[in-house]
Amino acid sequence: MSEKKDYCQYYLDKCTDGEMPSLMQRVYKTTDTIRDAYEGSTCFLRSSDDRNKYLVKTLSSFIQRNCERLDDSLDVEASSVLQRSVKRISNVVTYDDIFGALSDYLWVQASAGVCEDRKIRSNISLIDNEILENRKSLDWIEGIKEKIDTAKYDLCCMEEADSLPIGKRILSGLVGNPDVVWYADACNISYSERRQKMLDCRVFIKEHAMIYFAFLVTNLYHEKLRRRYR
Repeated sequence: MSEKKDYCQYYLDKCTDGEMPSLMQRVYKTTDTIRDAYEGSTCFLRSSDDRNKYLVKTLSSFIQRNCERLDDSLDVEASSVLQRSVKRISNVVTYDDIFGALSDYLWVQASAGVCEDRKIRSNISLIDNEILENRKSLDWIEGIKEKIDTAKYDLCCMEEADSLPIGKRILSGLVGNPDVVWYADACNISYSERRQKMLDCRVFIKEHAMIYFAFLVTNLYHEKLRRRYR
């Protein structure tokens, strides 16, 4: 799978016709703003080949991990679709394989979200309402973005704490942000622990940025297809 454009770029190019779906506009107004955000993120590696390899590796691990969490609560059909997603992302040859794997996973995740709203915890079945599926998928994708934003904030606080002179670490009243003060206090977290947590945050942000944009673009193209052939 060697392409000049990576998976996200390839499917974004397929979504340039017509207006951005109204649900998606609460996140981004145009495909260009999605592209700019993606290409400015830490997951945007030097070459499209590197990005594709990183996407498949990261998504395969993510889907497999969540498969173990979800599978016991699904009915037979939903479990079959989830296992199909795992199989597809584990045996990628073309971009269609990735799109199929992520579309299947979003369908299961959206169905689980609907059932959670209805207080259904077991024997979760697939929803057959595509508009609801799109909305719940986007809700879940936005949840990933919120986790990235939280990690970015934590990293910023740790980096600021790390750069404080010794005097300011002792006189914490001189620091305006209480979260920075907490990270600067050796009684709360040691220097080595803070440095490791900073490293973990950077890895988390990079991995989840790829997961976020891959699912976001998949959901966008899926909605474009639904509108085109309804």
